[in-house]
Amino acid sequence: MRQFETERLILRRALPTDLDEFHKIFSNADAMNYWSRPPHTTLAESQTWLAGMIADPSALDFAIILKSNTIQQARLIGKIGVYAVPDIGIILHPDAWKQGLASEAMQSFLQTYWTLKPTEMYLEADVDPRNIASLNLFTKFGFIEVGEAEWTLIQRKGIAFKGDICLAMLEIF
Repeated sequence: MRQFETERLILRRALPTDLDEFHKIFSNADAMNYWSRPPHTTLAESQTWLAGMIADPSALDFAIILKSNTIQQARLIGKIGVYAVPDIGIILHPDAWKQGLASEAMQSFLQTYWTLKPTEMYLEADVDPRNIASLNLFTKFGFIEVGEAEWTLIQRKGIAFKGDICLAMLEIF
C-alpha cells in the first residue's frame, strides 16, 4: 500500500525528498520532548533515520501530509506507523498539534493496519507518562495500560527518565 487519505490528510510512504521536512520535525525540541531519542542535530542524522524508514517497502510506516486548501499548500507534518511489529508510534510537528490531526491519522492508520495485518493480535505503544496528549490519543483508540517499559532509559532536557507507560490494543476494527 503506497498511500491512503482522510478528509484532511494523506498518509503515504516516505520519500528521499521528504528529508528537509522530516528534519524540521526531528530537530524540533518540542516535537522530540517525549520521543525516545533527543532532537537530531544534523541533517545527516535525519537522513540516516529517513533511509531506515524507506528501506523496507513493505513496512507500514507513513509520512503524514496535510492536504492543501485555500490557505496553504500541502505539507509534511509528521509520521505514523509500525516500525517493528507490534510497536506503533506517531509524531507531529508542533504546528500541527491541537487540531485533531493526530486522531484523524490514527483512525485511518488503525483501520488500514488491521485490514492488512489480520493475523496480528495486538499493537503496543510506549508513551512517556508526562505526555498526556499521547496518552489521551492512544486511550481514545482503545489502548489500555499494560505495564511499564523498563528498558526505556533516555535523557530528556537534562533529566534521566526510565519507564515509559506501555499501552496495548487488541484488534477492534
